Amino acid sequence: MLYSDYMFKAIIIAMLLLALISLASALIALFKPEIDRKKMAKALSFRVAFSMALFAALFFGAYMGWITPHGLYPITPS
Repeated sequence: MLYSDYMFKAIIIAMLLLALISLASALIALFKPEIDRKKMAKALSFRVAFSMALFAALFFGAYMGWITPHGLYPITPS
């Protein structure tokens, strides 16, 4: 496996973690006694942006051949 494959997978994991951190930030803003709607909306909009970038990166990685998509039950060579 090439170095670029590992780098691509690390970027995908980082983007997923950023989306989860943004979601957690919105959840924390929701449960504070004084709800800061602007902060919560900003965190959720960042989460949507990270998720869209993640989907775009996954499609680009599949197009470039860096990742190989498969079905629910991958075909094993016999």
